[in-house]
Amino acid sequence: MLEGSAKQPCNVAIYRMECNVCRKGVKRSADGKRPQRKMEFLNVAPLYHSLKRAMQEYNGRPIPSSHEWHTMELWACLVGFTGTDFTRSLPNIGTDFVWDAIGLQHIMPALIASYDTSEQQLVVSDVCDNIISKLYLEKYKKHAHGRALKDVLRTIKNAPKLSPVVKQRLPSFERSVCHLHHNMLGVHGDSSCIVY
Repeated sequence: MLEGSAKQPCNVAIYRMECNVCRKGVKRSADGKRPQRKMEFLNVAPLYHSLKRAMQEYNGRPIPSSHEWHTMELWACLVGFTGTDFTRSLPNIGTDFVWDAIGLQHIMPALIASYDTSEQQLVVSDVCDNIISKLYLEKYKKHAHGRALKDVLRTIKNAPKLSPVVKQRLPSFERSVCHLHHNMLGVHGDSSCIVY
């Protein structure tokens, strides 16, 4: 990942396929033909500043100055949990659920608290217990109890009213840690940025 300074990202434009979120799911035009691909340039700097501003608005308060320089790193970690071309999503946790049902106002404080500024690394136990467990607690609020991820997953797997298929799809604690490593590999290019 190319990095600029803490206050200004690199001046980079990406040439990519045009994205039209308003026409989600439209594959063919009215005459039955596939629409031609349109390409566009995406200027990274305005996107960077928009995302940073959105994170501060959702957080409801300014991001602490000790965390400001790695705000986009935290954002990328959160996006990685929802699944990308480079990371798998957390089992039974979809993109819409993370962004719409939970929202950044609940996740960002936990994500910030899970980052060790002296080591400049995420702390695995904190991410598991403060973020991943929070996602599963919210998703299965009628069945899940506890704070630690191991306890939350155990109570969901033992819930009598959930189907065996749902229980089987749930990750183990070890798989969640592996997912976090994979996620950070996508963000940093290696997983040595994780503290245990």
